[in-house]
Amino acid sequence: MGQPKSQTELRNLLRSLDDPTHAEWPPDFDEKAVRTKFMRLVQTIVQEFGTSATYEAGSPLIQDASFFADLTIPAEATHSGIEIGIRTSNFGDLATIVVTDPDLAPDAPALAALIDEKDLHAVEELLANGGYQYIPLTLLHTDYDGSHQRLKDPYSSEGRRLTWWERYFDWF
Repeated sequence: MGQPKSQTELRNLLRSLDDPTHAEWPPDFDEKAVRTKFMRLVQTIVQEFGTSATYEAGSPLIQDASFFADLTIPAEATHSGIEIGIRTSNFGDLATIVVTDPDLAPDAPALAALIDEKDLHAVEELLANGGYQYIPLTLLHTDYDGSHQRLKDPYSSEGRRLTWWERYFDWF
């Protein structure tokens, strides 16, 4: 996968991967291939950070979700001194970086302030080398303007707005 960099290119990528009828995974989803790729990422993260990483991946651990896996790098292995999470999507080899503290996880500014640049760049590079497209949380927390109306409807009926995070990286 090419590595688009601009916000416009990334937003266009999100739109291009969207499917108006498939919410959890695209019609051509190959769980075995996605799992194999993810396990290579786990091995690479362990080698880079010199410690074990915890993860949950695919069915039966992750169901009713648009993401495939969560991986956690322990705090003691990071320059930041906090756990760093990586979440991969079921769509288009997308991945993002999160803080694992549930109170801060959806907070993009907290991510930028808490994760040391060395850690952020190392993880971004490992994702790119592993064939993943890193999508920043700042973009994922913008309004979803994609084509899956059935995903939008429950949010709008509650007076809430669906985001790209919920479309590609969250539980349903």
